[in-house]
This record gives sequence, C-alpha cells and structure tokens, in this order.
Amino acid sequence: MNFRVGLVAALAGGALFLSACGSEPEAAGGGAATGDGEFDTVLRCWALTSGAYFLHMALAGESGNLPKPDEATYTGWDKKLAILSFKKGMGFKAFNEMKNKAKGDVRVLSLNVDPAHAAAVQTCIDGVPPPTDEPDPSWPSDS
Repeated sequence: MNFRVGLVAALAGGALFLSACGSEPEAAGGGAATGDGEFDTVLRCWALTSGAYFLHMALAGESGNLPKPDEATYTGWDKKLAILSFKKGMGFKAFNEMKNKAKGDVRVLSLNVDPAHAAAVQTCIDGVPPPTDEPDPSWPSDS
C-alpha cells in the first residue's frame, strides 16, 4: 500500500467534519450536538480545525482552498473541548466516543472544499480560544 494513501486513510477521521461547515450545531456535530451553544461551537471548531490540520499534514505539498490551521489552533480547540467536556462530567471514554461520533459523518479527502467549508474553517482559526493556564482534565483511567 502506498504510504501516502495509507496515511490519508488513517487521518481521514480527523477530516470528517468538513462538510458540516457553516451548518447548525446539530448538523456540524453529526448528532453529537448537546444543545449547549458554546459546547457545540467548540466541538464543531475542534472537528473543523483538527480535520484540516491532519489533512494538510497528510497531503503535504498539495494545495487547495482549505485553510491550514497551525498546531496551536488545533490544540487550542482540543484543550477547550476537553475542559468543557470534563466540567460537564463526561468521562474519558464518553469524551472519545463523542469525538469519534462527531467525526464519523463526513469524509473529506481533498484540500479543495466548498467555499462555505473553507470559510467555516477560517472562522474557527480566527476564533481560536486564547491560551489558558487551566490544567488539562485528569480523567480516571477507567472512565
């Protein structure tokens, strides 16, 4: 198997949300929306930026209209999502299941996306949460 094809397939899960750009939170979350506007926005932006981040990594050297978030953007949304999830009382297993469910709706394997998708990713890049000194959640290993 071509390494690049295998890498794209392996990282595709991180890009599954791209078709939900600009959608209402429940569509963006692929049924993972909670009805909590802030949480749903963070979940959506985590999915959009992580998908774009890993897709750009997998397709290095290729070009397209999909904005390229940097690691600080991806990790900023990831940390915010983890903190909010932990504060909601979500266990680590449920947290990962929610993220997997959210990623499972749409597969995008190209850096060329609908302009609305590109705009939504850019909005999330521009709106990344500021760095926080709040510690990462410390889930029990069996949660």
